[in-house]
Amino acid sequence: SHDLRTPLATIIGSSDTLIENKAMLSETDQKLLLNNIKEDSTWLMNSVENILSFMRVDEGFHLNRQLESVEELFGDVVSRVLNHNQVPLDLDLPKEPIYFAMDIQLMEKVLLNLVDNAIKYSDSGSRIGLRAYVNQDELIFEVSDQGQGIPDFEKKLIFDRLYTVNRDSVLNRRGLGLGLAICKSIVEAHQGVILAKDNNPFGTIIRCIFPYPGENHENTAD
Repeated sequence: SHDLRTPLATIIGSSDTLIENKAMLSETDQKLLLNNIKEDSTWLMNSVENILSFMRVDEGFHLNRQLESVEELFGDVVSRVLNHNQVPLDLDLPKEPIYFAMDIQLMEKVLLNLVDNAIKYSDSGSRIGLRAYVNQDELIFEVSDQGQGIPDFEKKLIFDRLYTVNRDSVLNRRGLGLGLAICKSIVEAHQGVILAKDNNPFGTIIRCIFPYPGENHENTAD
């Protein structure tokens, strides 16, 4: 409740300042207040979506699995990320098209949550990587960052419900501890697994691995 009330208080306070003192504020100050409102509103919207998604997960959900284009999935994710964030994204897809039976709306939520998490724990200007490839009988999605990395003891804990990373340099970056837990539930509903590994020389890779019955696929894994 504290995490939800804090951005609401900021939105109300910034709005009151704009309404009551707009004539005395410089254009720079007005833009700063409006940017604060936008950032906190976006965070609240994403948080409410995650809460609703977790309610759906707890109640049990039926996957609407259809044969979908992985290239289209990743393209939609990139478009949505770039509409809300000015971050450098590196997209890596195979030359040959990949089709996978998935609930594309839920899988998009997985990738968006992973990208949002990568941005949250990376320094400004750090590159975020999105990759899909086939390794023998597995389809693998990866989101990588160039942040501080995750200690070994936390690599499994981060997927637990309500677990949030607590580091001095990122204490001001809020999180409800639901995003990665939702990702895990959706990935496992697709008979997949999700794990965290180091991104050498620094940063983190979140890897989602799914059974893939395709044939004659080249091994492109590291």
